[in-house]
Amino acid sequence: MYMFCCKLKIFYYLVLIAYHGCDVYFDWFNFYELFEDTAVSGILISTNRILVKIFFVISCVTGTVFSIIMIVAYGYYIKFHWYCIRHASYQSVKYSDDEVSISSDRGCDKKCNRKFVTLELWVSVLELVLKDDFQSGILYWIYTSQFIITRPGWQSIVFQTCSVIAHLKLGICFMAKLCGCGAGEEPCCDGSCKNSVASVIGFIGAAVFFGLTVVSLVKAVSV
Repeated sequence: MYMFCCKLKIFYYLVLIAYHGCDVYFDWFNFYELFEDTAVSGILISTNRILVKIFFVISCVTGTVFSIIMIVAYGYYIKFHWYCIRHASYQSVKYSDDEVSISSDRGCDKKCNRKFVTLELWVSVLELVLKDDFQSGILYWIYTSQFIITRPGWQSIVFQTCSVIAHLKLGICFMAKLCGCGAGEEPCCDGSCKNSVASVIGFIGAAVFFGLTVVSLVKAVSV
């Protein structure tokens, strides 16, 4: 079961790496559209154009930097879980009725470099505040205050879908750290107070902006 979980985590991190690559591409695609046509997600901006451009540029730049850092962290996690699969040891567990079961030794988890665990937490906080919340707020504002006459193209739909996935990913990350799930993690009651506070606030923020982004996505596909 332990080896299966390791393989599942490797697959999960590979998916996240692919997601970050896709997310960066569509961030800059919309950046180009914004500065060429003053539009975001296919919708022309009629008011507050300068503010939208400033916040969107910040989100694109920080998003690219944070994606690179997270891809490095995910690469380490993949390498770590692959190491655990190759070096997993097993021990016999004897029950009262003389039945014997084989279980894996999870001692490998203790070898996880906690620097990457801490790095993932704080980069996720910055990613939420300086990238995903900016884009989520812009999208929600567009679809609730701007006059939409045409349905956004598929690139814009993918861009909004990436924003939804981003908040879902961040929510899972913060909850996992809060509960002490995964290699190198500790329950909030055993870890740093500031890490626990960051996880709680991060999860709440991710949940709120996840809802706002879903609303904008629903409005986009229903135009």
